[in-house]
Amino acid sequence: MDVAQIKEELHSYIDDADDRLIKLIYGLVLADKVSDDIPDWHKKIVEERLEAYERNPDDVVTWEELKSRVADMR
Repeated sequence: MDVAQIKEELHSYIDDADDRLIKLIYGLVLADKVSDDIPDWHKKIVEERLEAYERNPDDVVTWEELKSRVADMR
């Protein structure tokens, strides 16, 4: 099935769908749009952190260590 056929079938489905399904489909559309709204500078930070982790996966802090560090800051 090509994209044009899928679009046509989706249009027909949406025309007959109940409110709950319409809201569900709309939620999927919104979720897709939100993922495109991530700024490039933020993506770059995430990529840099992932690369640092991949270079040295043992250089991590446990959840307990992190909580202790935060508590020490107070």
